[in-house]
Amino acid sequence: MSYEIKLIKLQHVVFTVFLIKQKEVADRKQVVKIMDLQRRKNEKLNDLEEEERVKAEVLLKKANEMRLEQEDEIKYLNEVRKYHYDNHTVLLKLLKAARTIDTYSFVHLFIPDISIVPL
Repeated sequence: MSYEIKLIKLQHVVFTVFLIKQKEVADRKQVVKIMDLQRRKNEKLNDLEEEERVKAEVLLKKANEMRLEQEDEIKYLNEVRKYHYDNHTVLLKLLKAARTIDTYSFVHLFIPDISIVPL
């Protein structure tokens, strides 16, 4: 075999070994990472860390309560807005109707038996 072919084969072998070693290193890192996570999970928290965890839980609970209150308030305000919008629409329709008909007919809309109303 020529020198160049041997060199190419040797480079291929070296590169393959490099890739295998890289994979082994990555696998070892993953194992160490998993072991570290398990150790941290099983490790007891010191007093300061436990106090911080409790504070974080309390803050999270308060934030959720405030979010729920805000959602309820938004629902209420949407209902109020819808109510006012509906009333406004009715008033606009009545005003439009008042412009198109005479006063007697307009009053008749609200008091069907207008003859009983003293003038």
